[in-house]
Amino acid sequence: MDLYTPQRPWHYPLFQIPALFTVIFFTLGVLTSNLGWFPPNVSIQMMLDLSSSTYSNADFKAAGTIMAAEIEAVKDYARQNANSDKANLLSLSGFANQVIPITEKFSSNPTEIEQAIDQVVQPSIEQQIGGGTNLDLAVENGLKSLSTQKQQFKEMLVFTDGEINLKPWLVARVKLSGVRLNFLVVDQPVSTSLAQVAGLTGGVALPANVNNITELVSGQLRERFNSNSRIVNLFFGLAFIFLMWMLILPIDRLLQRLMHIRFDYSGKIALFNAVFWTAVTLFWLGLPVYQGY
Repeated sequence: MDLYTPQRPWHYPLFQIPALFTVIFFTLGVLTSNLGWFPPNVSIQMMLDLSSSTYSNADFKAAGTIMAAEIEAVKDYARQNANSDKANLLSLSGFANQVIPITEKFSSNPTEIEQAIDQVVQPSIEQQIGGGTNLDLAVENGLKSLSTQKQQFKEMLVFTDGEINLKPWLVARVKLSGVRLNFLVVDQPVSTSLAQVAGLTGGVALPANVNNITELVSGQLRERFNSNSRIVNLFFGLAFIFLMWMLILPIDRLLQRLMHIRFDYSGKIALFNAVFWTAVTLFWLGLPVYQGY
């Protein structure tokens, strides 16, 4: 009577199927990174600081003011965005003590966006939104606006000349929403706490001045918003997950033969390893994402 001899790990479907998906997703990651495949669908909520410190009462929207620089940067972004292969959907709001919508809906039409800005941002705006800076309210309203969007990725860009920290509960809410929070801090140093908040959501906090706002928004930030790096990371992350499942049998055999661990324990350890790294990778990717904000 012949005794049963286990086959090599690669002879089993438990190894072969994850190995196939590992190769597929790794290949997709490499090709997407190098060939620019899968450009993202992006919705962007821009929150413009229209507090009294951003303009001159004597000459509203005068050249050289923060308000004028913000408006020009947004208009330039809208014009360049309209000419791209896959245009972003943009929505604008202004804020001070209160928040006021500038555009009625998300749009990629630069003419609609420019007309909305010119119509809403008028000298009487302080009577509607006050003169202070309520950053918490601005971010909260930005989240509500983005919650209506079905786009694959969501970005929020907050222009501000104030050094104000967000409340911890709001930071947690942004993180859970899957929205990347970005700040453009004008004529002020970027605080460590604000940079950490942006980084926690996958966004950035950049220092700016009235002379380089347009360059930062239409250049560095636009390139970042339209990067397919998140798709690339998704493919590599999935490849890593399937690699861990592919290694269940090899790890099981290794623990039995080299460390002399009983087969029932070695199998549990190998399975726990795969589950653990799957959870860690999904957390790193930001999946699954809670959308009920």
